[in-house]
Formats: sequence, C-alpha cells, structure tokens
Amino acid sequence: MVGIGKAAVKEIAVASKVSQVTIFKYFTSKEGLVEAVMMEFITKRMAEYKTIACSDAPFRQRFAGLMALLTDNAKVFQGEYTAVLMRDHPQLLERIMGERRRLFREITVPFIAEGRAAGLIDPAIADEMFLIYSEVVVAGVAARLDLLEAILADRQRLDQLMKLICFGFIAK
Repeated sequence: MVGIGKAAVKEIAVASKVSQVTIFKYFTSKEGLVEAVMMEFITKRMAEYKTIACSDAPFRQRFAGLMALLTDNAKVFQGEYTAVLMRDHPQLLERIMGERRRLFREITVPFIAEGRAAGLIDPAIADEMFLIYSEVVVAGVAARLDLLEAILADRQRLDQLMKLICFGFIAK
C-alpha cells in the first residue's frame, strides 16, 4: 500500500474506479479527500462508541468494549496516518477533538456517573478531569509518534499501555 503522501490522485482515481475530475468535483484537493476519509472513519467510530456506552450490557462489559474500541482505533490510525493527521491536518484534528469533547459530555459523563454509582470509579475524580486526562494522553502521543508506532507493532505492549492509561499503576 502506498502512503498518503506518495499516493497520486490519478492512482486513487484508478483504484476507486472514478475519474480524477470526479475526485476533484467532490474533494477540491487530495488533502480534502484525506480529510473526508478520516472524518468518515471518526464519525463511524464515535457511533460505535455511543452504541457500546449506551447499551444494556453490564458496566464492566461496556468498559471492556470501549477499551477494545480505543485499542482498535490506535491500531488503525498508526504510523503515517496518525502523523499526517497530527502534522498536516491541524484543523481536522481540532474538529475531531471538538467532537470528542461533545461526545464526552453527552455520553461519557453519564457512563462515568453510572460507574461511580456502582463503586467502580473513584468519586473524588471530577468528570472534567477524565477529559483533560484523555487530551493529555493524545498530546503525549502526538509528541512522540515514533514511540506509538513501536507500541502499535506489538499487541502485548499496546494492551499494557491501554491498561496503564485506564487503570494506572496500582495492581487490581
């Protein structure tokens, strides 16, 4: 597979079985096409997040499902794709983060409240701190894409990182 930066619109058109004119009609540039594809992916993943978080399954099962989805997201958006998004598409990244914040308030806050009521989430941690924490993690990843790439290549290390992010250092 050719990387985003190396793919020519002509190659994309051939692979998509459409003309270059059609691509430029709907997406004014290759960057516009990349943004549309990434935004479609994010929109679908956010719908999956909402489906899992709002299902009738027990809290722990939904939490595990959300962690699996986040791990899968990390695997999909690895390497060049993550670098391109963070380096070359800051406006798209900000739109994605804005949508994450909206989703957090709409879905994650009630999910956290449910976990607190069940005694599974520390009641001393304010809702907003969960959002800040997740944004700090994203910023850390953006600062060290080279480390992320190495971790994503090793499923065991990725699982350990996700456990660390979600559960901290304390053994349960």
